[in-house]
Amino acid sequence: MAGATLRDRTVSRHEWLPKYQVTLKHKEVVIPGTMIVDSGADFSVISLKNGRYLGYRLADGEELLVAQTLGGSVE
Repeated sequence: MAGATLRDRTVSRHEWLPKYQVTLKHKEVVIPGTMIVDSGADFSVISLKNGRYLGYRLADGEELLVAQTLGGSVE
């Protein structure tokens, strides 16, 4: 098509973030919240505080890790 001009533009404008409403449950403890979900991740991470609230404890030999994020750090 000689002389034709093609223009691209998005149909909708929104910021894509993989954040979803989730519910963490263990026995009778329930924690609702919003988490970033990465379906291709090798593992998932929750805070030490939420893990303890759910009844989890570090196993013998496990170490506490601190994750650095854009918003700060998380134990």
